[in-house]
Amino acid sequence: MIQEALKTKSTKRKLKHDFVYKIRNAIDDVDNPEEKTKINMAIAEAEKLLDARENTETDVFVDHLHKLLVLFVATVLVACHASDYQMYPLRLKTGHVEQYSTVVLCESWRLGVEVNNLIKWKTVPEACQEFVADYVLGNQYRSDSKTVCREAYFYAKTLNITD
Repeated sequence: MIQEALKTKSTKRKLKHDFVYKIRNAIDDVDNPEEKTKINMAIAEAEKLLDARENTETDVFVDHLHKLLVLFVATVLVACHASDYQMYPLRLKTGHVEQYSTVVLCESWRLGVEVNNLIKWKTVPEACQEFVADYVLGNQYRSDSKTVCREAYFYAKTLNITD
């Protein structure tokens, strides 16, 4: 595509040169110096217009090429950045270097207790004591309790209890 554009540009430049050369040769036949001057000025103006048009076409091509390059680089950057992100990693991180934070571990412990997957637990793990205290004394525990009570009430209303 670039070679084609450059070839087209070279062809246009050659045609312009041939055109100007033929006109300048034709002027030699004109005897009146004033007319020669006017024709030379007209040729100079025509050359300027042709150069301006040629440069504009080149600028548009370069502008499109620049936009395409920016789009390509942006796509590569997004693809590279997104490849490291794992929302739900299949393999859990292990070892002391890549350990999860205490908050994540305590959230997991809390979920295990709430869904009764941690059977016969007796004490809160030491690392999670502050987390559990913040949860129980904070607004989240109150909100969770209200939700559970409301759902239990609605369920109890559906039961038909008879002797």
